[in-house]
Amino acid sequence: MAHKLKDLKRPVPSDLDIAQAATPLPIGEIAEDAGILPEELELFGNTKAKVSL
Repeated sequence: MAHKLKDLKRPVPSDLDIAQAATPLPIGEIAEDAGILPEELELFGNTKAKVSL
């Protein structure tokens, strides 16, 4: 993802502000995009999972 200079914020926001502004994606959607099969995931809610190796 390319960032543009106009998108930079001054002063730089704190880690907490950045984390609270983020919108998490469903982990199943991220796994699918990465080519991980549903049976390889151990889900912990909608936004966390472990991947079996």
